[in-house]
Amino acid sequence: MATLIHKISINENSLIIDVFDRTDGNIRIEDNGRVIIHDQSVHDSAARGRCEYSSGQHRFRFKIEQLDGNKWAFFGIVSKNAAIQRQSYYTLTTYGWAGRNQVYLNGVQNIG
Repeated sequence: MATLIHKISINENSLIIDVFDRTDGNIRIEDNGRVIIHDQSVHDSAARGRCEYSSGQHRFRFKIEQLDGNKWAFFGIVSKNAAIQRQSYYTLTTYGWAGRNQVYLNGVQNIG
């Protein structure tokens, strides 16, 4: 089986250095929290950063080294009070973007 996302990195040149801190599913954290690697499974998994952001504008830079075929990735924000779960895009406090032109607002998928 192919990996969904093989490797994602956090840019170390940011003003605030955030690192991956928690996972759920088939992801492991490496390189002092700067890298996550999804295994060969096709199951959803989730990773969260350590820092909290309550206001202001923040810029994140990710490098996806491998994303196979028709797989997709989700990038978003979620309340710190929400439990981490593999399908975090369905969490009621989630807002984010995914492949195939999908936007998630309050955990609900919208196309466009």
